[in-house]
Amino acid sequence: MSVLIVHPDDSPVAGPWAENRWDFVLDLGWAGQTAYREWEKKMGCPVRGLYGYAEGPPDFQSIGAALSSCRGVMMDDSGLDWWEILAPLRALEMLQLLVTRRALRELGETDFVGTRLHPMAVMVGKAAGREIRFYMKDAESSGIGGRFQRMRTAVALLTPAQLLQAALDKWDPGYRVRGRVTFRGRAGTSGAVLLPSGYANVTRMLNAYAKLLPKQPFLLVTTRKGGEMTGLAQNVRMAPLAGFAVGSMASSTRKEVRSLRESWGRLQEGLLRADVELAAANDNGWFREIGTSIENWLRVRDAWKNVLNTEHIAAVLCGDENNATNRIPALLAGKRNLRTVHCDHGALNALLPLRSPACDLYLVKGEMEGDFMTRTFGISPQRVLPGAPPTPFATGAGLREHSPKPGKIVFFSEQLELTMGRTRILYEELLPRLCSLAREYGTRVVVKLHPFESPALRREYIDSAVSAQDREIVELIHGPLTEELLESSWFALTVESGVSVDCAIRGIPCFFCSWFGTPIAGYEKQFVRYGAARALHSPDEVARIPEMLKEFEISPEVQRGLWSPMSPARLEELLGKPC
Repeated sequence: MSVLIVHPDDSPVAGPWAENRWDFVLDLGWAGQTAYREWEKKMGCPVRGLYGYAEGPPDFQSIGAALSSCRGVMMDDSGLDWWEILAPLRALEMLQLLVTRRALRELGETDFVGTRLHPMAVMVGKAAGREIRFYMKDAESSGIGGRFQRMRTAVALLTPAQLLQAALDKWDPGYRVRGRVTFRGRAGTSGAVLLPSGYANVTRMLNAYAKLLPKQPFLLVTTRKGGEMTGLAQNVRMAPLAGFAVGSMASSTRKEVRSLRESWGRLQEGLLRADVELAAANDNGWFREIGTSIENWLRVRDAWKNVLNTEHIAAVLCGDENNATNRIPALLAGKRNLRTVHCDHGALNALLPLRSPACDLYLVKGEMEGDFMTRTFGISPQRVLPGAPPTPFATGAGLREHSPKPGKIVFFSEQLELTMGRTRILYEELLPRLCSLAREYGTRVVVKLHPFESPALRREYIDSAVSAQDREIVELIHGPLTEELLESSWFALTVESGVSVDCAIRGIPCFFCSWFGTPIAGYEKQFVRYGAARALHSPDEVARIPEMLKEFEISPEVQRGLWSPMSPARLEELLGKPC
């Protein structure tokens, strides 16, 4: 069998490879089922995306189980397991390896040819034990050229502020520089609840809970600029973690660094070789940074220790324990017998099984999240408690009346490039159809970007996808999600985002572009099952949305299953009750 492996920036139907006949085409990017069906017609063979071999949450459970075999080796003097903290940072690469092996089992004996060199293509070749020939070798085939190519891609995808933040994260991970120039402010009131955050979406969720207890002091410690937010509750004080960073490292900590590096060496020679998947991951160099970065991570740990010591923290409310930097204070607090509570900033989280639970209790916003967590995380149901923060509106809005002058059509875009998504194709399939609806009903199309998306790149995609006339009715928004935007919405669309919950609890119908979704996380099935959204299986179904809206009921029961606010007394009890 001859298989063409397509680089995420290439098309199987355009290039010298398109002149040859293939038995199978494997896309390293993700173009969605509609594009794959069109490509199959032109290529005369099956076309499938590599991520199409994913099986949802069980994959992350499998990866977590594999990683767990190496726990207990890299322990520091504070009782933190640095393998468990850091190894899951390479979960995406391990998922790629997992789905690659699954694809190879289906394809059998195969001759591979690639359009261009790509790390995932190299991984396919290694896993198959075969050399892959490439039609073209570009800048990615050389060290300097590869770095330049990745830099150019980053510039295209990120805003200037995001580029600056990425540079600081890369070149000053242990706060050596930022710690010298950052002022933490004066210590606050003893007994504050610690809120660790590095991202605005996490901060927004933590702040919503803090508003429930106006007399309880909260300390928001931001690990990066992206965690800062305006409009914090009056009882929330904000301070940067860099302000708590140590200057010169203590001799005891340096001893820990040496000990952990020795442990890392033993791990590489022992347990990492015993497991086939872990050995392959280690041979690919995915875990290399664990040994080289341990000094910086202990600096981060010591900064969090200073927070707990100098601020006399009473409890920790964590919005993202999968983030290594945010996980550390929850673990340290647990060692001190302080109450630790987790409240996920997203609607669902398939990544929790990658590590063991870091917190005592896990708040879920409703039955939908609770069901997903208990089925995928393997945590005791007694530790999963219902309790969403209050909403700024009354739930039970139900179905909005169909109006001759409907509100805006809102498309919530996503950073699909994280899993090699061909976002341009999605825009070309979706936006012209939305513009057609907007003109028919006298309204506008809003493209609301995720915080990590580049406005410049998305504007380029919009201009390429729609006519000059339609560009006049397409509005691009980059920034926090506002009530004003939601209140002005007629209906919304997204690929698989938890924003569907934000819409549903406000009575706004939301549709998933299911033809473009991957089976990686398994979120869509859960959202649809609990009534948060409806699925569109083809871009042609967009034209039927006005008719579908007449039967799209968002009942109070559906809303309660998605969002069940907790009382202030209950949150106070959970944060203050002794462990």
